[in-house]
Amino acid sequence: MENSNNTDNQQNSTPVHDTTQLLGQRFKQAREKKGLSIDDVAAKTFILKSHLRALEANDFEALPQPTFARGFATTYGRFLGLDKNLVAQSFDAQYPATLKQKYETVINAPMQPMGTLNREARPSVRINPFVIGGILLVLGLAIFIFNKVSKAHNDSVEQAPASAVASMPTQDQVSGASLNNAGSAIVTNTVTASGLPATGSAITGVAVSADNASATAATGQAGAKASLDIFVKDTTKITIVDATGNTILDGDQARGSYQLTGQAPFQVTIDKASNVSLDLNKQPIKLSNYAQNDKANFTLKP
Repeated sequence: MENSNNTDNQQNSTPVHDTTQLLGQRFKQAREKKGLSIDDVAAKTFILKSHLRALEANDFEALPQPTFARGFATTYGRFLGLDKNLVAQSFDAQYPATLKQKYETVINAPMQPMGTLNREARPSVRINPFVIGGILLVLGLAIFIFNKVSKAHNDSVEQAPASAVASMPTQDQVSGASLNNAGSAIVTNTVTASGLPATGSAITGVAVSADNASATAATGQAGAKASLDIFVKDTTKITIVDATGNTILDGDQARGSYQLTGQAPFQVTIDKASNVSLDLNKQPIKLSNYAQNDKANFTLKP
């Protein structure tokens, strides 16, 4: 019985903080008390200056979705030396319910294809099988007609000189021989032209490759889970938070390879982008596109 009372007392001893003061005011007062500017905080925490200003102004609409915004708030509070539980409780109490419901609706919606982040545009090749079939049909018909016409022409060229040789003078027979040679040349050209079906085979091969490419692209559009492959050249501070708010990587990372999985999109913060190589679902990401002064802070999604 005494143990039960002790357990109840421990559970009831969880501190309840005053969350009536605006969280942004707490941040601003603590920052100014330390004599820090927004630029100073951004350089140390790798949080964008626009996000820091939004936190101090309690402008939640200017922040990313709640899980990322809450992570920014706790990181900012920890940097300023504020109580972690106070910051978390104040954020939860002051975050607008309507805004939270809006993001929950978006997250729970069926996943749809999304564009890549600042990647070079790659033209997609989609070939309609009906168009390919029509081309092959027309090509085959053209070859068939060409062969028929060539054969009829060759037969007429071969038969006409043979029937006229007997009644021709010697000089005319010599001319007829020249015509036969010309006929042979026509036959040779016909054999060369019959190689055209090889072009049709090449077109068929393109169609198969295009279908395979479409199938591969469809397979690549996976669900909400995504994989991250990271290689660190030298010790670098890296923080990665997934869409559920779970921090899947945080702190100084030694040289080596890291394989992570989580719920996309990811909030990525890298101290020295030049030390890090990053692949999303086996696709390389150009960190230089997101780095300022070799520091990167960005949202990554498939």
